[in-house]
Amino acid sequence: MLVKEIMTTNVISVNKDSLVGEAIDLMVEHNVSGLPVIDDHRELVGILTETDLVIGSKKFRHIYYYPSFFPLADVYKNNKTIEEKLKKLVETKVEKVMTKKVLVVNEEDSIDNVVSIMAENEVHRVPVVNQGKLVGIISQRDIIKAYGKMKLTK
Repeated sequence: MLVKEIMTTNVISVNKDSLVGEAIDLMVEHNVSGLPVIDDHRELVGILTETDLVIGSKKFRHIYYYPSFFPLADVYKNNKTIEEKLKKLVETKVEKVMTKKVLVVNEEDSIDNVVSIMAENEVHRVPVVNQGKLVGIISQRDIIKAYGKMKLTK
């Protein structure tokens, strides 16, 4: 089975210059835990996940928290109010908090390859690109649905 057979093509994405508050609204409205981040030419430039919003960019995860953006840890450490920290977060550009190094796959990749990538890198979704442009996304849920359909047809 290939990525193109089960990927989501109607991708909810966000522009790198959008505010985090807008991205949060999209995530909540569409019940997704991550958004591919694109530029004005629809080229993939990053990904924004709930994890980025809670504990910061992957490059900062080895330290306990990313103080500029993790509201609760900063509240605890610096006695700032949650409202102050959240206001700063939602008014920040997506580009500042997104993960810039994004794992990607191609439409012609096998599902086995995608599952390996997800498992090895502990990610829940992988953008699908064609010549750098976002054309879809494949998530663990897409793979589970495909497995379910395979079981029903046997």
